[in-house]
Amino acid sequence: GKKSLIKQNQFRYFKNRYKIEDAIINNNIDVIYEIPGYSIDRLKWIGKIEYFVQAPRNVIFLGFNNRITPFRDKRLRQAVLKAINIPPLVLNVNRGNAIIARGPLPAAFFQYNSLTQDGFNVKESVKLLKQAGYKDGLTANLIFPSMAFTRSSLVNIIQSDLDKVNIRLNIIKTKTWEEHNRLVKSDSCQLFISGGFPEIVGDMEGMLRDFFYSKSPFNLLGYENNRVDKWLDKAKIEMDPDKRNKFLSLAVEQILKDTPAVFLYHVKPHFAFNREKIKKLVVDPYGIIQYHRLELK
Repeated sequence: GKKSLIKQNQFRYFKNRYKIEDAIINNNIDVIYEIPGYSIDRLKWIGKIEYFVQAPRNVIFLGFNNRITPFRDKRLRQAVLKAINIPPLVLNVNRGNAIIARGPLPAAFFQYNSLTQDGFNVKESVKLLKQAGYKDGLTANLIFPSMAFTRSSLVNIIQSDLDKVNIRLNIIKTKTWEEHNRLVKSDSCQLFISGGFPEIVGDMEGMLRDFFYSKSPFNLLGYENNRVDKWLDKAKIEMDPDKRNKFLSLAVEQILKDTPAVFLYHVKPHFAFNREKIKKLVVDPYGIIQYHRLELK
């Protein structure tokens, strides 16, 4: 192939997201990795910024501690799901930088067909709360990663929606991912914000196994369903693609019925670059910029 015209790459780390925006505006940097929605909305008006946009391969969700009360009760989990108005939440948090989740897997890698989680319905939410014995509502701890910039607005919107059905959140902020993961695994956690993506792009079996297989060390939800375990075990060894997808479809369908989490959105990774200097940016499916294939103007 063509020899790269780039002799040297210089990487810079910014703790402050706004300083990153200033740097590309002032020509101090030429490429930004996976920028959040609020930056996309602002930078697009500058005139010299172009974006490389990938199909989403991740999911952000509101997780329940399925191991202990109160959210061992599926009716309460469904009450929370029906109390959250997800479409406007996704728009306000991500500014068009995400796709509304229908379930745990991005549609780009898995055809849901008719499979989707239940939608917004306040009356049904209140009804389910009463059926579960919480007619006066309840208070629940939510573990929130304060180091994740966009999730502060996310948790505020969730809190506002749940307040309307008298589900009150006690928000516990964590400062590091180590602290966050430790608290999520503890009994003090009842709700938490999290997300993930598959290790192998295009193959969702591993992602489902990480989050929803009962014996997985990454199953922070404490979710257990023998049928889901069985279908994931079969999918792991099945060589026929159609049969394998059928097992995965059955697993997703059961997961949506059980509501171990509220699936919120799939982020569309955006890579910003200075189009006055760069003609073409190439990014592989794992989000790694291929600098040897980058074309300069």
